[in-house]
Amino acid sequence: MKKVSPEFINYIGIGVFSILSIFELSGIVELIAENGLIITKTKALSVRWLSELAGVIFFVVTLLWVLNIFRKLTELNTRKTLIKLVILFFGFILIQALLSYLISGFLSVQFSDEFMIYFDGLKENYIEQSYLALIPILKYLILGIVFLVERKTIANNVYN
Repeated sequence: MKKVSPEFINYIGIGVFSILSIFELSGIVELIAENGLIITKTKALSVRWLSELAGVIFFVVTLLWVLNIFRKLTELNTRKTLIKLVILFFGFILIQALLSYLISGFLSVQFSDEFMIYFDGLKENYIEQSYLALIPILKYLILGIVFLVERKTIANNVYN
């Protein structure tokens, strides 16, 4: 049986924590967009759709940007990179938790009327909101397409 090198495991970890960090960061963008739209008295369904759309767009742009960075690297210290990405991932989780707890709590007190309008508006649109469950699936679909296209591009460059 062939032994798996630590370098290979590091590359897997780099990929996993890069993707997870991008997902968490896009969640932060969605949260900020949602709170911003709520305090501007945007309709509840529009708040949900626009914040999700902002998250998807940010996800795609960030994913392509990170892939472009990794594609240009000639040498990579996989252990250091993996450690940085693990720290970055947990940092994003902490930021998202703090934003959810502190900022959303503060805004819901300062803009209580706007938040009441938002939550009342959500009660009216259950069927339309159910379509929002497809957005995370869309992110995974985009992720798969990007990696399939990227794989094909790399294979064509290697064999040409």
